[in-house]
Amino acid sequence: MTGLKTKASDRSAPLITKFVLITIKLQVNGITLRNHIETQLRSYGEPLRWAITSVDQTTAQVEAVVTVGGSKQP
Repeated sequence: MTGLKTKASDRSAPLITKFVLITIKLQVNGITLRNHIETQLRSYGEPLRWAITSVDQTTAQVEAVVTVGGSKQP
């Protein structure tokens, strides 16, 4: 790719992705639900993308891809 510049420090640790499947209790408010899902996913890594794939009366199943490892830039 032209124009893409990375520092050597950006490549110091590999960035690993993980597939995560969690079941959560449904919340009343949509924003609260989103925050709850993202908080739960952060215990596995930094959420890259996620989707609610199944819902019943009290729970939702969430499939996600999270990133683990690597170094965060300030």
